[in-house]
Amino acid sequence: MDRVTKMSLRVFIPALGAALGSIPLAWVSWRLADSNLLAGLANSWRYAAFATLIASLCLVGYASFRLWRWSTGQARTCTNCDCLVGRERLGRYGAYRRCLGCGKNAPVAS
Repeated sequence: MDRVTKMSLRVFIPALGAALGSIPLAWVSWRLADSNLLAGLANSWRYAAFATLIASLCLVGYASFRLWRWSTGQARTCTNCDCLVGRERLGRYGAYRRCLGCGKNAPVAS
């Protein structure tokens, strides 16, 4: 697997996690709807599943936007492999960003 594929997968992982998280919520709301006692609670679970699905779609849009900015040269890139870098983190030796392609740390210029 090349670095660009790894970078793309790492960008879309949060959206995949949110989409997979909506499946158990939908299943629970479907099972609660069968019960007469807990039918009112099923609506709130259904809304939670829907909200999680909407959040996953928003995360897909944000990831696509980040990749689009990277492809047009407007995003911060790694000095080693020119892949997209993650958020700024504070470490032992100062601020750095982790590359999403090769996994190396890139220091943030002051």
